[in-house]
Amino acid sequence: MPSDDKRIIDNPSPKKLLETLDGLESLAQLLPILEVFGFQDDGVKEALGQVKDLKKQAHILRIPDQFNAHFAKVGWVAYESFNLDLMRQAIELADKGEFTVAEELLADYFDRDILEFFLLRMRTINKFQPREDLVQLAKEDYLAGRYYACIPMLLAQIDGLVNDIEQTGFFAEGTDLTAWDSIAGHSSGLKALSDLFSTNRKKTTTEPITIPYRNGILHGRDLNYANKIVAAKCWAALFAIGDWAKAVEEGKKNPQPQEPEPSLSESLQKWYEVQNFQKRIGQWTKRTLEVGTDIPESGKPEDYGDRTPEKTFVEFMQYWMKNNYGDMSMIIHDSYNRPKNKRAREVKMNFQHAKPISFRILSLIDTVPVMTHILVNLTYKLRDEEKNSELKIEMIHQDDKGNSALRDDLNGTWYIFQRSFNPIIYPKLKQ
Repeated sequence: MPSDDKRIIDNPSPKKLLETLDGLESLAQLLPILEVFGFQDDGVKEALGQVKDLKKQAHILRIPDQFNAHFAKVGWVAYESFNLDLMRQAIELADKGEFTVAEELLADYFDRDILEFFLLRMRTINKFQPREDLVQLAKEDYLAGRYYACIPMLLAQIDGLVNDIEQTGFFAEGTDLTAWDSIAGHSSGLKALSDLFSTNRKKTTTEPITIPYRNGILHGRDLNYANKIVAAKCWAALFAIGDWAKAVEEGKKNPQPQEPEPSLSESLQKWYEVQNFQKRIGQWTKRTLEVGTDIPESGKPEDYGDRTPEKTFVEFMQYWMKNNYGDMSMIIHDSYNRPKNKRAREVKMNFQHAKPISFRILSLIDTVPVMTHILVNLTYKLRDEEKNSELKIEMIHQDDKGNSALRDDLNGTWYIFQRSFNPIIYPKLKQ
């Protein structure tokens, strides 16, 4: 493990926040003296009164280091989007010697909702987009328990994604997997995983393994690799690489000692934003909507709630019925943020051969805090022939920067993934 002078908590952001809280704590201790001299600002007094609570909460900044100290040697590392409460629970179990239970807890975290949520986030990474279809197949294999299939696929995509960013793969010796002020890109993070997963396996063995040894698995040395623990560690590694890739895209590849330090108000604001986001994620619950009672099967946009995915879908259908490909294109999800005219030309090319006649919403489910699936029965004319298809309309809520946005974010917009209409766009292909 890295030495104490290379801890994640020594990264610029957490270090600055701790220094800020220490300064506020000192100022809070001077408050009684200031009051003697007539200081009576109630707003400042209230803020300083919260410093002790903030200091108590600041223990979460130490969780990534504690987690890596326990789990990096067996194939788990902390990364920005990893659930802090889950890491804390795993640390507590490891401290009590219940290491196997901790690993099972971590593996269970990677269920369908979590995979779909984080794969959506990965779509904002340009180098990941060509690999998405293969990773989606790995997801289905994983959820079906076909670990023998998903593990080699994930190892290949992990290696290829890093290669596209660094020109050398994840498992290549000397690949730079660091990023400035990053948890995943810390020396105790992805670099430790790369070294571990790249361990040379020289003998064929049928003994079960719990670490995704790339050499042993892909070269037929470790024959008993197909289990949930190994597969989940592959998912965790992929999502850690996603956080690292975003840091690289943001220009954090090289140290930036001259980076302007955030002000006190900026540091506190960022802290509150993170805490509030985590709280909102934890409080989110799926809506229970009954079609025909809570929402109509079919109707006009004004028949549906404002800022809802179902209203956006109905708006899309209205535009389609009017051959309004420009407005349709602004609802179709576009990873590349192309101009409206280019998007409209593509949408026209894909949709003009079909003319919708009517639609019925069959069911609706909020899958994760930023995504909804709407099952729809669509009647349409394909050239001169009337057709009927049942479609699963996949919708995502994003902000103006292309990041996933929680449903109650006022700057968020609902988009439809074009692949939802593949049976109509590509009618000759077997679906």
